[in-house]
Amino acid sequence: MKKRILFLQFRTDQSLPHEEMAVREMLENDTTDIIAINAIHEPLPLSLLDAIDGVLLGGSGELYMSDTTQEKPWLPAVDQLFDAILARDIPMLGLCFGFQLIAAHEGARIARDSAMQEIGAFPIEVLPAAKNDSLFSSVTSPFMAHLAHKETNVDLPAHLIPLARSERVACQAFRVEGKQTWGLVFHAELNKQRMSERYLLYLNHGRSDYEGGGKDDVLNTFCDTPEAEKILKNFVALCGKETKKN
Repeated sequence: MKKRILFLQFRTDQSLPHEEMAVREMLENDTTDIIAINAIHEPLPLSLLDAIDGVLLGGSGELYMSDTTQEKPWLPAVDQLFDAILARDIPMLGLCFGFQLIAAHEGARIARDSAMQEIGAFPIEVLPAAKNDSLFSSVTSPFMAHLAHKETNVDLPAHLIPLARSERVACQAFRVEGKQTWGLVFHAELNKQRMSERYLLYLNHGRSDYEGGGKDDVLNTFCDTPEAEKILKNFVALCGKETKKN
């Protein structure tokens, strides 16, 4: 029987189909089905979790958890779904904005700080706490990963265990203690080609705020990211089976 991964998206702009394509391309195969739902526009009944082996949360170039003036009428339904996922201990992984959603749900403060902004490919260091974590199994440290974020988490509560860091951001990955729930700031779903496409997609639609250190300089940082991709595939591998809680 195929594994069924619920993929929640948080986009309404031109990046929505590109994100779904990248995730399907990397993960969907003869053993895994991706069920994509737009959490901004579609209802999120708890029955979505029936017969689901794991939940993947996508990113967003439009939404900011640190912006308290930004309307988020969809957020209560997402929080309710998170409550059920955590209660049932269904494996869940948040990518970029998905990371921030989980962190905020668990009590972290999300801040927008230009000193911690990362747009491009950056080295990620695996922390000692990840040594026995199934998500980081066989992952070499340091590894390269693609990032495009303006927000980051600060003041993590004690039950969010940091698993990786970068030079600018102290927590690039965490696990909810005692649960099969993780967050990644970096885009494990985007290889070199897909990250280049995403970056140019934003710039070609007037998003100069994503230019970073300069178009050519940022494009030249993009690279093969096999270790980051391995983390995403490790997540799918552990979905649907009992996993030791660290």
